[in-house]
Amino acid sequence: MSRLRAPKGQEGMVLLVTLSAIALLVPLVYAGMESQRFHLRQVQRELELETAHRHAESLLSLVVAVVKMDGVQGGAIDHLNEPWAMPITLPDNPDGTTEAVVEDTSRRWNLNALRKEDGQPNGELRLVLRRLAAREGLSGSMMERVVEWLMPTDKMARPETGGTPLAPEPLHALEELLKLPDWNAEAVRKLAPFVTVDDTCRNSRLNLNTAALQTLEPLVPEANWQQVVERRTTTPIAQVTDLAGAGVALSPDQSQLLTVGSHCFVAHIRSRVQGSAAMLTAWLVRNGTRVTITKTRWDG
Repeated sequence: MSRLRAPKGQEGMVLLVTLSAIALLVPLVYAGMESQRFHLRQVQRELELETAHRHAESLLSLVVAVVKMDGVQGGAIDHLNEPWAMPITLPDNPDGTTEAVVEDTSRRWNLNALRKEDGQPNGELRLVLRRLAAREGLSGSMMERVVEWLMPTDKMARPETGGTPLAPEPLHALEELLKLPDWNAEAVRKLAPFVTVDDTCRNSRLNLNTAALQTLEPLVPEANWQQVVERRTTTPIAQVTDLAGAGVALSPDQSQLLTVGSHCFVAHIRSRVQGSAAMLTAWLVRNGTRVTITKTRWDG
């Protein structure tokens, strides 16, 4: 029996067509595989990020509980060595880490408090901050730039607004000071240990029991604040008027800048699962033993 064979020229054509088809299919198959891998990586990252968010929210609940417990215990002592002020970790995260650092913003002067609730400038705080700036080698005009930002006038209308005066806007981060004339990174670094810009607790007062010596000094430069700091380590200051017993005389306006308990906190929570990380920032206000989360922000 004879077999039918394709002419040699026709066999070459078939082979050429086959090879061409394979050449076209290989990139498509590879692209499909890469697309599938990319999709799987995306799904994995989303799952990791969802887990990181869940861990951060769980740790925030723990932070609220600890800050509340601190309020039950009085909240008037210096918290530098208190367990809640140290990094708090969530142990149930075998594939990563979840850690929170709680900042007591009541221990620093709040720049946003330069503008009172009625919209007027806080003259006494303005003077304190000018003294603080001078001590750190900064010009008094720099604080005036902050006041102008918080209480803009017609003179501050910017060209991009079409000449419309700027609306009052609080500072949300110390880095925003770099937007203001005369300010630079070195100036921000010098003031960072003594000031905050907690915009959810703008009218908070400075805690006499937690503020550092160098933070207190600009209020009444001639006072013996060292004696106050030493005394509070054994006996917390119960009320602002007790300063008179330590030889610190305050005017009524100066007294209005102070308190004896911490009320405002910011929790910075970092959570990582495998290669995905999330940052949760939460602003807390404590009133007695009640802790309220006033604002949260996610990064990642």
